[in-house]
Amino acid sequence: METKVNRVLMGFGLLAGLALGVGNPGGSIALAFAGAASAWLLRHGFLQRKGACQRP
Repeated sequence: METKVNRVLMGFGLLAGLALGVGNPGGSIALAFAGAASAWLLRHGFLQRKGACQRP
């Protein structure tokens, strides 16, 4: 579980750094927010439940 959280944070962090490096601060803020949100969802188990990402 912690491995997934670390990979998500590192992946979004690298993408946010790339966006900031090419001159897109808005994109880097959005990517950092998306990384934090997905890490929160993983830590609290919302993405681990059966059928969590499926429509009814």
